[in-house]
Amino acid sequence: MPRVNRDPRLADMTVKITRFVTDVDGNIINKNLLPLAMQVRYAYMLFGEFDRQGGYRLAQQVVPVEGSSEYIGTFVFGKQEGFLQFNTQGNVYNQMLLGDIYHMYTDSTVSPNFFVFMVVSNPFAAMGSITAATAWHLHTPAGLKGKLSIEHFKLITETNSQYNAPISLLGIDNIGVNKSDSINPLASRAVDDKQPDFIQIDMPMQIDQFTGLVSFIRFEAESIIYQFKLRY
Repeated sequence: MPRVNRDPRLADMTVKITRFVTDVDGNIINKNLLPLAMQVRYAYMLFGEFDRQGGYRLAQQVVPVEGSSEYIGTFVFGKQEGFLQFNTQGNVYNQMLLGDIYHMYTDSTVSPNFFVFMVVSNPFAAMGSITAATAWHLHTPAGLKGKLSIEHFKLITETNSQYNAPISLLGIDNIGVNKSDSINPLASRAVDDKQPDFIQIDMPMQIDQFTGLVSFIRFEAESIIYQFKLRY
């Protein structure tokens, strides 16, 4: 069997979350065309495979849907196509990679006019696969596979106010009992920080199927990038 040789110390993993607003056919439109009651913050969820299997029901208790928006569900591009499974002409598909996870919101699940896509993407591997793999652990000669051991992570966004969005670490047991702790990224920026383009969060964590990160993108922002420093 071929084997992947990896630096046994540290490695980087980049995850980008981008919001797209579309019409009912999946064509990307200006976000300001949304009704005012939909011009709100939209939640995104990272990891938490246990909760993903339940439609991120627990995560939405931490960051609930706002305004008149309705949550449709969470899907994997190329595997579960959601509301657009019979209409693949919209150009939002050109913004996704196979295996991307995306959360969908709408103005009405009965008679929709708009969709909001929160696309969670990794440039090198399928986020659906990475997230699903945290549900099993395999001890190999090269180390433990499945669980992600995060030393710290950096946040990058083009809108400074996005750094005010709290990030919650959600812990769950196997019957859904949960608790969350939140951090404000701006609290991690030192007064003499010479790196204005990102904020580093020194918060080690172990990610398995019962652990996830929950936050939101403010309406004025477009995307946010996580650069995770992993230990193998």
